Amino acid sequence: MMNLTVENSQQMHIKLRKCVGVVADHLKVLAPGHSPNTDGIHISASKDVVIRNTIIGTGDDCISIVSDSFNICTENITCGPGHGISIGSLGEGSAKAQVADVMVHGASLENTTNGLRIKTWQGSSGFARRITFQNVQMQNVKHPIIIDQYYCDSKKPCLNKTSAVKVSDVAFLNIKGTSASEEVMRFACSQTVPCENIVLADIDLTATSGCTPTTYCENAMGCTTGSVSPRPCLLNYNQTGIYELSMLVSTDRRKGKQEKKEYVSQFQR
Repeated sequence: MMNLTVENSQQMHIKLRKCVGVVADHLKVLAPGHSPNTDGIHISASKDVVIRNTIIGTGDDCISIVSDSFNICTENITCGPGHGISIGSLGEGSAKAQVADVMVHGASLENTTNGLRIKTWQGSSGFARRITFQNVQMQNVKHPIIIDQYYCDSKKPCLNKTSAVKVSDVAFLNIKGTSASEEVMRFACSQTVPCENIVLADIDLTATSGCTPTTYCENAMGCTTGSVSPRPCLLNYNQTGIYELSMLVSTDRRKGKQEKKEYVSQFQR
């Protein structure tokens, strides 16, 4: 798909389901910020998908990646208005969910309600792993970085349950900009299925209100490297080698291998 404009859909604008080897380049997806359930690009049960050089502004997620999706790459995405770039939601109705090998490489988010988000329901199973968000600029984003294993999009309160989608091997690298809220990073993870191997590197997020930005952590284990502001609250994760950024951190494989070596060497110091 190339050079397409999709506007004012009643619900999801572009839906990729059970697709293999899709490349979408230079798309525009547009809808009012108050329009409900108007995801820009929704990816499910697909693999080997590339979305690049695309502008999205809607009333829901700019890009949403849900279960049974593998090897998904986005590059040079402009998002806003909308709900940001999301993995999930995953595991609704106690379902098993599987997502792996996702890279968000280069994005600009402005005036969105969320930035980079992983959201899963309680009572579910499966995994979301090997996910990298890197080189992202934010402006006035309400919730810049979120992992939420207690997601509940329901009018009724969701009951507490012990099972959950396992979230692990997630990296947030070179994330800069401003937050519309005081809390700029939130890692709300399950007590029985905690988040593991969360990596924060080269992060600088400030609050537009002038308040001191904060972070929230619950059962989230990981590590940091480089400058990370505000101060992170991850539980130290001392497993040998951390997870050595097992995914490449660049869409260029040769460049990615070199960047991986550089980040791993910082962990090993």
